[in-house]
Amino acid sequence: MFTQSRVAIGLAALALLGGLAAIYVPTSRVTADIDRALRQEDDVLADALKERLLLDAEEDVRALGILADAKGLDGLETVGEPMRAAVRVSAVLVTDAAGRSLHTYAASDTPGGISRTLTVKAMAAQAAATPFGEVARGFVLAYGQTYVAAAQPLPRLLPGGKTGVIFVFTRIEHAVMARLSEDYGLKNLDLTQQAPQGDSPHLPLYDASGRVTGYLTWQATSPAHAMLERLGPWIGGVVIAVGAILALLVAVTFRAHRKAATAALANQVLEKADRAKSLLFANLSHEFRTPLNAVIGFSDLMQRETFGPLGHRKYAEYIGDIHSSASHLLGLIEDVLILSRYEASDGITLNESVSLDEPVQDVVRMLAHQAAKKGLKLVMTPISAPDVLCSDKAIRQVAINLIGNAIKYTEAGEIRVSGGLNVREDGVELVVTDTGIGIPDEHIERVMRPFEQVDDVYARKQGGTGLGLSIVTSIVAHAGATMRIESRPGKGTRVTVTFRCAAVAAQPVPQAA
Repeated sequence: MFTQSRVAIGLAALALLGGLAAIYVPTSRVTADIDRALRQEDDVLADALKERLLLDAEEDVRALGILADAKGLDGLETVGEPMRAAVRVSAVLVTDAAGRSLHTYAASDTPGGISRTLTVKAMAAQAAATPFGEVARGFVLAYGQTYVAAAQPLPRLLPGGKTGVIFVFTRIEHAVMARLSEDYGLKNLDLTQQAPQGDSPHLPLYDASGRVTGYLTWQATSPAHAMLERLGPWIGGVVIAVGAILALLVAVTFRAHRKAATAALANQVLEKADRAKSLLFANLSHEFRTPLNAVIGFSDLMQRETFGPLGHRKYAEYIGDIHSSASHLLGLIEDVLILSRYEASDGITLNESVSLDEPVQDVVRMLAHQAAKKGLKLVMTPISAPDVLCSDKAIRQVAINLIGNAIKYTEAGEIRVSGGLNVREDGVELVVTDTGIGIPDEHIERVMRPFEQVDDVYARKQGGTGLGLSIVTSIVAHAGATMRIESRPGKGTRVTVTFRCAAVAAQPVPQAA
């Protein structure tokens, strides 16, 4: 009887292991296919990122080419550096068709010898041979740094009607890589000079001669295999613990695998949706910010009359309107991108231990001039309190939006900023009080939603997207904080944000006796 029981248990265990293997093998194949598709998607994103860098340089050189063609070679001697600063590139170079440097305008952190590289000479020859309006573009390695470059021919720029070539160079910095990593959803995006070892994902960057100047690298993610690794020990424990009840264990295991596979596919769909959203906003940011920066930079040059007087005084008014409107539109786009960035980080908590006083004081100093222009008094009482759980950048964003709203909707009086420890709620408060138009009780909940404003003539006159309080609400939710708004129409508004106290959160939870 005992021998028969052992044989039955052994057969049950073998049958169980066979059933689990029959489930695990096809599941592994499916997860491998998912990982392979994700890696291919990352390659497509990296290629789109490279094309974006080249398009930025192409747009910059076209804009500068228009001004260079208008001013001529002699005129560039006085306006070359303002042109470079307006378009915000590392260097601007003018050469002849053979690549001999005629003028170089470089930022302080850019080596002037960049004009003597062989790649520049090759690009000059390539650009001079192309029809007018065409642009040569590529990447340049100079003095250990990688630059994205573009060159455009300018017929009749040189004496005797000879063709000249204008270049722009933009250094690919660590901050640029970090921003692009966030925009395109490529984890740990970096630029290296050496080819990665093994099968690590990478994309080579080529110069105009076809030589490799560097490699874009990023970290390959494998969520499907990570899921299987987490499930492995659990499956082994189930086999050992309940091997005697074969039928029930097989049913439970099959159901668990089916749920896990469904969850994995759902996660992949959500991840792709998030990447698509990030790519959409990244492209929108590129499409809007690049022309707006050019409009702002060139209108600023015209306001300063860098190239000479504008003539009729009405032109000066129109240029001022163009500059202020473009700056306003750029600010609205930044607000939309900030809100989308925090909304895309669902489930992430801001948990850094930071001081509340220093970032808020910085914001008050930054906005003091804006308040003074309206004749308002902006006063801050130092916040003497323990550190809070959030992040320095998020606290600054909260302070900018709350104090900026107070200045925006206050015509006379003062804005007070204060804070301190709230013992009753075990948190630290940031309080912003103004003497502005106020908000009716029935509208307080509405103004915290995106693109909502109080339906008031004065409020409408101020313009804006209505995203200020929505951004604050999103940050407060991610930081585990709370926000309270108290307001009376015509009397003013008091906004209180209570952050979690870092010291309280770090205390161990007492165990029951």
